Amino acid sequence: MIYYKDNLASMIWEEGFERFDFKDWILKEDKSEDNLKKWIRFASGDYPDPDCVLKMDLTEDANILLQLRWGEADALRKKCYLDCIFSFRTFFRAFLWLYAPEYMPYLGQIYDWYDEVFSDSKKQEFCKKNKISLAELKSLFVQLDLFARNTHTIGNYMPCPDEKYNFEKGNYTKYKDRLELFYEDKENETRRKWLDQYKELLELDSILGSRELLEFEFKGKKMSKEDIVPYTKYLEAVNSLIEKRGKTIIRSLTKVKEKRSNQ
Repeated sequence: MIYYKDNLASMIWEEGFERFDFKDWILKEDKSEDNLKKWIRFASGDYPDPDCVLKMDLTEDANILLQLRWGEADALRKKCYLDCIFSFRTFFRAFLWLYAPEYMPYLGQIYDWYDEVFSDSKKQEFCKKNKISLAELKSLFVQLDLFARNTHTIGNYMPCPDEKYNFEKGNYTKYKDRLELFYEDKENETRRKWLDQYKELLELDSILGSRELLEFEFKGKKMSKEDIVPYTKYLEAVNSLIEKRGKTIIRSLTKVKEKRSNQ
C-alpha cells in the first residue's frame, strides 16, 4: 500500500485537521474534483478501506488509535474493527434512486457521467419534473458535498467492540446504519451498555440519543421528493456533529502530545 501523505499522527498540529479526508492518503490528489465526485470515484473503484490510514505505524508515538486509548497495539495488529458512525452511502444511494434512477445501481457509470448527471440543467429538469425548489435541491448538494468529505475524517470514526457490531448496526430494515437508531433500541441491551460505558472516551455524548438526528425518518430504499428537505436538515446536523467531534478529538490528541513531550 502506497500512501500519498504523511502519517496522520504527525499532522494533528495542522490547521483544519478535523477536515482531513482519509481518501487523500490513498488517492492521488486531484484538485479538479469536488468532494462528491471524489467519493463516487473511491466508492466505485478497487481501493482499501480508508480506515487503514488510522492503522498506520502501530506504535504509541505514531498511532492516533493508541494515543486515544481506542485499542491496544497487539489487538490492533491482529484485528481492528472500526466503524463510520454516519454512513454516507446508505442514504446517498436512496437519493440517487430518486434523482438519477437511470444510472443506478452503478456508481462507476455515475462517475463516468458525473458532469452530466450533476449539471445545472439536470438539476433544473429534476426540480421542474418533481415541482420542488431549486434552492432546496442546491442546499442538499451543499450538505452532500461536505458529508462526502466528512464521512472519512477523524470525527466520523470509532472502534467497534467486535466483528459483529458493523453487521448489526448496518441492518437496513431496523437501523439503516444509524448509530442513533441502534442505540435507541431498548432490546439492544448489550450494545447499549457498551456504548454507555465508552461514550465519554469515544466522544459520543452529543450523538447518542440526539433528538435532532432522531427527527429524520425514512422508510424504504428510494427517497421521495418529500424527503429532500428533512434529509438536508439531517445532513446539516450530521456534518456539524462530525466536525465538532473531530475538533474535540484533536484537543485530546494535543493534550497527549504535550504530556508526552513534557515527560
